[in-house]
Amino acid sequence: MKNEPDKRIKRGERSWNYFWMMYALTLAFTLSIINAIPFCWYWKLTVIVLSFLLLGWLCLLNAWFENRILGLQVKLETKWRKI
Repeated sequence: MKNEPDKRIKRGERSWNYFWMMYALTLAFTLSIINAIPFCWYWKLTVIVLSFLLLGWLCLLNAWFENRILGLQVKLETKWRKI
């Protein structure tokens, strides 16, 4: 039996806090846009549920998007440290 490295990435608490923060910010922005558009209540409800699901999948379950979020975090931290 070969010892192969584990290909799964274990995220730390700091990364997960950043994922949840990005999820909350994008969801708040999306909900404010949805509420500003004059739809019927059932269309708004459908779009709100879809945005919850889609943004939740993107920010919390999709590894490619999580890597993009962490890349943004690294860029912002290095930019703020230079100031």
